[in-house]
Amino acid sequence: MQRILYIHGYNGSPKGNSFTLFDELLDKSKYELHTIDYNPENPNGAIKYIKRYIKEYNINLVIGSSLGGFLTLFLYGVSRIVINPCWDPAVELPLIGYEGSTDDYKLLLQQLKATTDEEEANLCCGCFAAEDELLGVKYRNIFSKYYMHTYDIPGGHKVTREAVEKIIQEVIPHHEAEADDFVKKLIGADNLPIWDLL
Repeated sequence: MQRILYIHGYNGSPKGNSFTLFDELLDKSKYELHTIDYNPENPNGAIKYIKRYIKEYNINLVIGSSLGGFLTLFLYGVSRIVINPCWDPAVELPLIGYEGSTDDYKLLLQQLKATTDEEEANLCCGCFAAEDELLGVKYRNIFSKYYMHTYDIPGGHKVTREAVEKIIQEVIPHHEAEADDFVKKLIGADNLPIWDLL
């Protein structure tokens, strides 16, 4: 049984439309779907909480959308998929009504750029909708500088049924195969990788 954690975007809810689509379309005999809420004004606390949840529930794959995608990028050592990720929340969030401090987001983005290595480049992939009315495709090229794999999905910024179907049928199996291959190579080269989720 593969355990998937879904992380919603800004102003979303744990069991909103996107989660409902994944819950409806995932094969319950193969997948167990989890979701959580978080405080967007405390991204560092959110990341720590998500890491504890992953460890406690033995999550195999994390799927994050928009701002949830940005937070998902920091879950080092875990296989993950981001959907229309908000690459630069300090810029994007104030444009949609966020009034909190963006200082932590600025520091996190700097950290992300400095710490993403070959291992992380293979463990995380991005799904981008060409019709994303909120972010467009401006972050796809930047994302591709740090991560190895990107996929096109239908629809706009809001996750659609067609996008979820493609992610389940194509992206998840392909990404898991690529991540498994890389981990096997890593284990062969380093004998034992150490992934610290604390």
